[in-house]
Amino acid sequence: MADDDLTNLFQSVAHSFDPLSFDVPHPNAADFVGTDTWHQSHLVPGDELLPHGTSHFARKLAGKHEYHAFLTDPEQVSLLRTFMEDIGPRMDIMDEMNHFSHILPGFAIGEPILLNAFLACGARHRSFVDPSYGDEKAAHYYEAATRDLLNAIHDPNRDSVLCATAALALGFSETMQTRSRHNGDHTAGSRALIRECGWTAKTPGLGGACFRISVSAELLNCMRYNWTLSWDPNAWGVDMDMDHSQATNGGNQDLWHHRILYIFARVMTFQSSSRSSHGLSDDAARATQPDDQEWITHNRWCEQWAKSIPRSLVPLGHLQPWQTSSNSVFPEVWLANRSAIVSRLFYHASRILLAKSHPFQSELDENIRKMQRSHAYEMCGLIAHTTDQGVADISLYFLVLAAECLDTRAAQEEVLGIFDTITKVTGSSAEPIKNDLKQIWSWADAHSHTVTPAQMHNHFYELDPSLSIPNHPGSSPSPHNPLLTAGDFSLENHPYQAYYVPPHHQHALNQYHYGTFDLI
Repeated sequence: MADDDLTNLFQSVAHSFDPLSFDVPHPNAADFVGTDTWHQSHLVPGDELLPHGTSHFARKLAGKHEYHAFLTDPEQVSLLRTFMEDIGPRMDIMDEMNHFSHILPGFAIGEPILLNAFLACGARHRSFVDPSYGDEKAAHYYEAATRDLLNAIHDPNRDSVLCATAALALGFSETMQTRSRHNGDHTAGSRALIRECGWTAKTPGLGGACFRISVSAELLNCMRYNWTLSWDPNAWGVDMDMDHSQATNGGNQDLWHHRILYIFARVMTFQSSSRSSHGLSDDAARATQPDDQEWITHNRWCEQWAKSIPRSLVPLGHLQPWQTSSNSVFPEVWLANRSAIVSRLFYHASRILLAKSHPFQSELDENIRKMQRSHAYEMCGLIAHTTDQGVADISLYFLVLAAECLDTRAAQEEVLGIFDTITKVTGSSAEPIKNDLKQIWSWADAHSHTVTPAQMHNHFYELDPSLSIPNHPGSSPSPHNPLLTAGDFSLENHPYQAYYVPPHHQHALNQYHYGTFDLI
């Protein structure tokens, strides 16, 4: 790449430059998602990723001229390439800058803790696609990265940005299917480190990307297992002023990703409140349920999001079944890239959950059933006609939600075939969840016993063991969100016990309320 190209790349990473040091235009205020006090032009590029301290790694990401090492070990070259081609894109699924697949691997070569985390992911994926490869290499690199991370966690002068990024990759490696499971739980550790860094939806570049990966993974688990969200979405710093922000940030994909994640989180919380009132008397239910104004607000957000998103997130094509030769009962929806697909899936899931949780209308109400059915068909069509295998893992979460809403035999039979197609990519069996769906649909050939939510969740766990955060290897999903008690260093059961030492900038972090992570 030419110097000018590198300059533009580093500018997009750092989001803030000193015009005296770089021969590039200074960014406008519109380039920032938020207006927090640490986003000042006098900061050294990279310091915006750790507002209460300095990260050498963040400064390296934002640097212009620096000697970069390269790998000479054939095995490491092969595994890092596997990470870049197969794992990084899955982590970057809602990141237009592609930090983990394009930017970070080159810088990881000079950082053993991060390099070993990436190599562990690559080796774990290799062992999954090639059973003859074995788990030994994955375990070797995972343990090496974990050892380095624990040593860093014990150092109050640690580079928190580097630690959070490595922990996130290690947590991702723990969710990948394998014949053996590790005892560590870097998912909770990465969440605690993300909060220690102060990263929210307002954080530019790498910090915002890590925040988005962590939050979206938790949202999917909460949807599947009816867990309570551990991090109040009102504390994420998401700008929800969609009326006045189009002119200045209509093309900012990250902002619109954050918005649909926020909407989805709020809808799930609303549905949980609605569900808790079931079985109560009418008066008691009215007293405990949110009023219909909250439902209307969430529904309006969904409509406004779909109307206001930038062109890159809007479908490029939408064909009704009768317009295609696919013999599908679902529409064919064509979106340009993975991030657009995932955002659209969260949007349809939000609308389905809203239909299931209207305060004063039954799911049997025809308008509510029509709303459910419409978005379920859209979601199934999007998943069925997506050829990108990189979204197969998370598609399972959404497909189960949509499948429960299908009410014709043709649609039900087709969605069972979609499950089979997806599980060929993920390498797992869909039979347990398919049997559960047949019972929900009241198929005559289904087993006679009633499916409980717990059974459905356990069968989904069998479908893909990576979807929960188990308490021990091989365990069933916890009835409660593990991050509620282990996703923050201020909690008694915080991760990395016996290793964690507060960083020297902890006094500044005390300005935060850890329960809701509000800024003073």
